[in-house]
Amino acid sequence: MQTIVYEKNREILIEKNPFLALTFSFFSNEHTHQNQDVFDKDPSDTAEVVFVLGIGDGSYYKRIKSFLSKDKKRRVFFWETNLHVLDLFLYSDHAELMLKDPQVVIRYVSKEEEWVNVIRQALLLCPSDKVDFIPSSRFKILMPERIEHIKYTIFTEATLIFSSIKEILYPLPIAKNILTNYRTLSIASYVNQLENSFEGIPFIICGAGPSLDTCIEDLKNLSSRAVIVAVGSACAALSNKGIIPHICMAADPNEEEVYRFKESQVFSVPFFFSPRVHRGVFNLLSSDLGFMSCGIGGDLELWMEKNKDLTLPHIGVDLPRESLSITTMAISLARMMGASSIILSG
Repeated sequence: MQTIVYEKNREILIEKNPFLALTFSFFSNEHTHQNQDVFDKDPSDTAEVVFVLGIGDGSYYKRIKSFLSKDKKRRVFFWETNLHVLDLFLYSDHAELMLKDPQVVIRYVSKEEEWVNVIRQALLLCPSDKVDFIPSSRFKILMPERIEHIKYTIFTEATLIFSSIKEILYPLPIAKNILTNYRTLSIASYVNQLENSFEGIPFIICGAGPSLDTCIEDLKNLSSRAVIVAVGSACAALSNKGIIPHICMAADPNEEEVYRFKESQVFSVPFFFSPRVHRGVFNLLSSDLGFMSCGIGGDLELWMEKNKDLTLPHIGVDLPRESLSITTMAISLARMMGASSIILSG
């Protein structure tokens, strides 16, 4: 009876994943251990894509079936690193339903260096920034440090890939921002020309995190001894606490950026901006403008830079894509301008 179940499930596997089925022919199926995986959590209710490390006998599928049925767009990727476990899985009563479920993808990962590509392929297939990662107890014991790295890679790549695809699918808002903002070049300074212009002066870069409140008095005392740079939401957070920064920075193309500046009191503070920042921000400012060439607005920004003969290195050119943010761009700016030291607050 078990042989019949196995052969039936193998036929389904060959049809759905012929490469994985072919892989089985290159190993011995002499099993020496139990095929069990224990999972200590269910997927988050907000998740759209779930990555499960360990397939066991497939019984976890029964546990998450209701999660999948609530939204047909949800996907669950089961990853396994042991062919013996996968082979034993084909004997289980759960295998047929799992293999036939269009919301389930089963993947064998044979080498440690494959993880990044496996994660990227899955997220390109199902792009979402609402993800979850559920490793079985077996893998938590076998490779605890690797588990943390895989989790970090999943969440980082999910954010980056989803953002990139969203901008590809909906390019018009950012294109409008870039085309409109380039008109300010006639009245804006070219920030990339300010290399070493603040040499020997410390910079304090402020975000709007909860720790900012504990630094307010220190920032007031240091305002005449360092350049205070407010990024994003910190422009409102600082100014509403009575601290007027020396420079405000923004790059967010979404309308939320406009609301942040409406709530601030930085109307006359020098404003350094990326060309992709929401164009509505400028209606709220009467300050000196600083145009930052950053190269984060895609091909249109690069074409406009070439057209305007903006040839200096981008601010943030040394940043890897996963660390690119308005805060890290501010750090790159401070380094370029010759800061003697850089302090992060909030």
